[in-house]
Amino acid sequence: MKRVLMILAATFMVASVYGQNLRSEDGERVLPQAQDWSIGVDANPFFSYLKGLIGQGNDATTPAFNQLLSNQMITGKYFVEEDMALRASLRVGVRANNVTNKVADRTLTGTVPVFPATTPTVENEYRRTGLTLGLSLGAEKRRGNTRLQGYYGGEVGFLVSGNREEFNYGNALNVSTTKGVSIDPSDEFFTAPTISANNLVNDSYGNAARVTERDFGRTFQLGVRAFIGAEYFIFPKISIGGEFGWGLGFQSTRGAERITESINNSGTPTAQYGLQTTGAGKTNGFVLDTDNANSLFGPAGSLRLNLYF
Repeated sequence: MKRVLMILAATFMVASVYGQNLRSEDGERVLPQAQDWSIGVDANPFFSYLKGLIGQGNDATTPAFNQLLSNQMITGKYFVEEDMALRASLRVGVRANNVTNKVADRTLTGTVPVFPATTPTVENEYRRTGLTLGLSLGAEKRRGNTRLQGYYGGEVGFLVSGNREEFNYGNALNVSTTKGVSIDPSDEFFTAPTISANNLVNDSYGNAARVTERDFGRTFQLGVRAFIGAEYFIFPKISIGGEFGWGLGFQSTRGAERITESINNSGTPTAQYGLQTTGAGKTNGFVLDTDNANSLFGPAGSLRLNLYF
């Protein structure tokens, strides 16, 4: 019995060493080693490209590196041992967009320019800013000593995002009886396609109003996930794989509000200018499910192309 156990132990050790030193015909190591790094991308564009080359699909379009996760986080691994890796995903996004439009100076209504002077104009400005910050950390344990390897593990992460709009108008509203400026829907404030929502609305009294600030609030996501997967090394340090995940996710959106300005023409004894701040409610969500329904981390069923170096 002791001899059998010794033989089995020796066989395991030889297989382990062989697996760690698995090499191609050119002598290159096939499997990842300790201190190797890895990045993962969506493999589907590469399969579509191959299908096009052999006439089994649409025209062969040059494939591109696409983010593995639907939330566009960049993913990577670091191997502390041949069979143990730390995982991380990161996204840091800061966005800013400005649009300016020239419109007629309505405080000079009735003034006729003298040739060759042009009609006086003022400038309306639109600004949109946004921030997205995401981070996840985890670890995976690997099994197998051949080109086919399995792995399992867990990770935890969060994602925070928000957007804000500001509108600055060259024609300030005023209630003057001689050179008053009211809201005129025919005045093209902002027509650029980058603007997501109309800046002309109504206040709570039914008066025509225009938005000066719009905060879409902050969305916060938090989750923890377990996963299991497999990959096959088609070339040295290059593999195709996929994984399933199951976890707990929480999402909350709050802090949304809108500031508008308007003129109440039915004011007593004269018209009145005013600002209104309107807040929005908050939303909360909870999910305990597989990746397709809990997308904070999961790749939504896409194949992975893993590169090790």
